Amino acid sequence: MRNGPSQADFRLLTSRPVPGGRLAEIGGDRGYVFCVTDGTGNTEPPQVHAWPGTHDGGLFGFDAPLRVDGIRQVQAMKWDELHAVVVGRAKPGVVRVGVTWDGDRTAQTAVHDGFFIAQTPAELVPDHGETGSMSQGAMTSRTIRVEAVTGYDAAGVAVHTWRPKVPTEEAGFVTEDCTDELTSPRPTLCD
Repeated sequence: MRNGPSQADFRLLTSRPVPGGRLAEIGGDRGYVFCVTDGTGNTEPPQVHAWPGTHDGGLFGFDAPLRVDGIRQVQAMKWDELHAVVVGRAKPGVVRVGVTWDGDRTAQTAVHDGFFIAQTPAELVPDHGETGSMSQGAMTSRTIRVEAVTGYDAAGVAVHTWRPKVPTEEAGFVTEDCTDELTSPRPTLCD
């Protein structure tokens, strides 16, 4: 008996083109991975994230028309660029998802077989506000704070909008935040 999922447990859920490659979400019954690839390798090692929420009704047993599964930054194909990413699931009837990050940055993405992935660029820039002995060469990036994730039907009507309910959901979320005993307050996306 093996301890973790194998490559055979996963399939491509959704992807979108990004400069130099593709941003992809791969997953299966036990969890998902999102990464940037140029077809020959990934910019970061794959990390499996368990699906958040309860699974009584399967992967789509949640109550709302859509749910957010992850909010993070991932390394782009260029070393000094990042992607701010939101991944999630949507029920039938939601055909498009719009994400709004702070700074009026937005992205629209199609739903593919119930899954969506949205991104906006977030490049590294010198952090001139950093002080101290380790500040020389310090870098920072545009924030990944998500303001809203909205699902739309085929007629373009908004059917559901998710907004962060606690500060720990604004600046990033993966299911490990639910059990790390450090993230406080506990993200509502855990449930």
